[in-house]
Amino acid sequence: MKTRRDPSVTLEPTSEQAQREPDHPGLGQEGQLQAMHTSPEHTRLGNEVDGAGVEVNGVSFSAGQLAALVDYVGPLTILSKYSTEKLLEMRKLLEEACDSTEAWDRVTGRTYSDLALHNQDHFAPGGGGPDHKSSFVGYYQSAWSAAMLAGTREEGSPEQQAAMDEARLLLYTAEHYLQDAFSAGHMVSGGAIDEGVGAVYGPVFMAAVPAIAEEVFRRCSDVISQYGFLGLNPIDTPAEFETIASIGGWWKGETGAAASVRKALHEKLGGKGGEGVVVTSAAHPEPWTLWGDEHIDPIGEGLLLAALSEARDGIELEALVGGTSGTAKALALWERHAPVPTSDAQARIDQLVEEATCSTMALQAAVVEGTCVTIEEAMDAVCVQTHGGIQRMTPREEGPSEEPVSGAPDLAFPFTYVVREGDWLSTIAERFYGDPMLYGIIADENPMISDPDHIEVGWKLSIPDPATRGH
Repeated sequence: MKTRRDPSVTLEPTSEQAQREPDHPGLGQEGQLQAMHTSPEHTRLGNEVDGAGVEVNGVSFSAGQLAALVDYVGPLTILSKYSTEKLLEMRKLLEEACDSTEAWDRVTGRTYSDLALHNQDHFAPGGGGPDHKSSFVGYYQSAWSAAMLAGTREEGSPEQQAAMDEARLLLYTAEHYLQDAFSAGHMVSGGAIDEGVGAVYGPVFMAAVPAIAEEVFRRCSDVISQYGFLGLNPIDTPAEFETIASIGGWWKGETGAAASVRKALHEKLGGKGGEGVVVTSAAHPEPWTLWGDEHIDPIGEGLLLAALSEARDGIELEALVGGTSGTAKALALWERHAPVPTSDAQARIDQLVEEATCSTMALQAAVVEGTCVTIEEAMDAVCVQTHGGIQRMTPREEGPSEEPVSGAPDLAFPFTYVVREGDWLSTIAERFYGDPMLYGIIADENPMISDPDHIEVGWKLSIPDPATRGH
């Protein structure tokens, strides 16, 4: 039986903990740190507290493994869409503590990389948009509703088991975001970074276009010299790539730039040798230093395990017998246990966000990292198909607009879109087609959509050309 820890008890490091991380610069009096609050640590922490595993398409996963999978596939209810072979490979990667982007992209069909570009929901609130708190509360309420449904089914019936499996998948999805809140690297606001990057991205990006063009040319020159660009005249100078680079940047670059800044600050605060963040919580009002993702301190671990235990009891005991509000339970749990930066620590975080998003050098580096795309993506970014022909596009003179696209889209079809928090089929149709009423085209193209009113975060949707659908 696994223990459930009392957060009021100050935890001393065990000999095993000390061996894992013997010397960490800046370690205070909280004790030695434990290594890896990434995939292996998500797995370990999730398995420290009593919790039933779930079998998906014949493949069994533990509670901790499921919590870790959220980084790679998004909400766990999507797992049933993967084959048994793919699920076995995922479990093997988790057991091997593999964090190879190539390996995870291969088994998830690039979902991992796509999610990494849109991972604001794993970071702190602020600036609008999804964050780890709202994600935890939302998925926990969904788990609560599924568990309440299970409570109405016949005891021990397949229907009850199916409902509880869904409840647990949603619960462990929520738990991933709760675990993220105990990492210093996730104390920055993803929304604030998006706002900062958007405010200064345009002028900085235009200054960086020549460097991007040269890098894209370097990466793609072999393909271009052999085949030409889409069968047109070969492109053999970096200058001819300026259009490709600039349109590619507007297409993906601001997103890539923001993701790169989030990653940089994540490592600055929570990476190995990072600064850490001084925090408090209602359950532990005395300040302590939070580390993670690569480390978790004993105080933070004790609070997190207590929170996980309380969250699971809520689903397995209270909701199953008709408890009334998963949202209230989740909010109370979060407010009691989740760490909050001290005022000085928050000022430091705000300073780092401002420096990272407003620094020309930082943004140029981030933009280059975010927009050096594959040749296929470059072709999508700079060309549109019109009546069977190919038309070169010219760079925009102004920064990207968040307004819905009107008329013909700027991208070649078909286009792959990853569903984000707050999306509806109608808003996606408006973004790509300029008309929300064309949502049926997208629904017809994607077999996983059985109900146009229900799409899930993390789904990869194929956006077809409306001209080929009789519209």
